[in-house]
Amino acid sequence: MSNRETFIAGLRELATFLEGHPDVPVPPYGHQFDVFVQSKEDLAACARSATWEKRYVGDWFALVHTCPGPIEYHVNIERERVCRRMVTGHVWVPLVPAHVVDQVEWVCDDVSLLDADAH
Repeated sequence: MSNRETFIAGLRELATFLEGHPDVPVPPYGHQFDVFVQSKEDLAACARSATWEKRYVGDWFALVHTCPGPIEYHVNIERERVCRRMVTGHVWVPLVPAHVVDQVEWVCDDVSLLDADAH
């Protein structure tokens, strides 16, 4: 059995277990499953396969599928792999030692191919 098949079977077994044992508590908060891809091509293949919400958090980009519960499934990639980091200015930080910090904007042109509305 593949890792994928084993994971899916485990989720089904957990759901069946919880349905059959109503006195067993479930987490009071949502749960998130994270997977990581290494290329735009891998991310685009995932994007074409389902409907996703796009999220940008810090240095990461994620395709997110939300299920009831709330349970979320995240396909993550480093933002620099799908976006261009553009310096839009500089800020002088007068600390010891004083230094300059880049002001940046992420331009995600290639992410347009991941438009969830197109799927």
